[in-house]
Amino acid sequence: GRIDKSGTLAFKGRLALWYASPLINRKDEPASGQTAYDANKAALDTATAAGYKLLTPYSKIWQTKGSANTEAIIFNNYFYPDHAYSMNTVMPWCMTQGNACRCLPLIWQVLAFPRIDGSAMAMGTPIGLDTSKLKADPAYNAAFFTDLVKNMDPRFYASIFIPGTTYPSIQ
Repeated sequence: GRIDKSGTLAFKGRLALWYASPLINRKDEPASGQTAYDANKAALDTATAAGYKLLTPYSKIWQTKGSANTEAIIFNNYFYPDHAYSMNTVMPWCMTQGNACRCLPLIWQVLAFPRIDGSAMAMGTPIGLDTSKLKADPAYNAAFFTDLVKNMDPRFYASIFIPGTTYPSIQ
């Protein structure tokens, strides 16, 4: 398929966010953040006007294909063997053998989800995880994992698999 205006603006917004991030915007210039906000607001408004919206129930997001998935602005249909999903280029060899990486989220993906009350998963650092405390402070460790198991938004449990969550299936 082809990318539409909503997809183009969403991609532009994502690039603007990268440009505004501390990775590139090392002087923390506020104009970059405003540009990123404006680009993403334009993308959201265009996508909403085009009929894109959150899928209800979210638990069906992985079983809803193509244009029936109202959340999928840009998507890639993977198929085996010619166009299979692979993380082999970005993850260590030991984690990609036997397709083990297909259910392995990266920490920024986990921390992107809000808690049930809508608050951010921010705990200590800008990305929300103080790894030094996680290693050394048993109370911090317990609180972090309690949030993951009990206090996350339902969309988290439909996307990220941790002990105690149900793996979604078409059956």
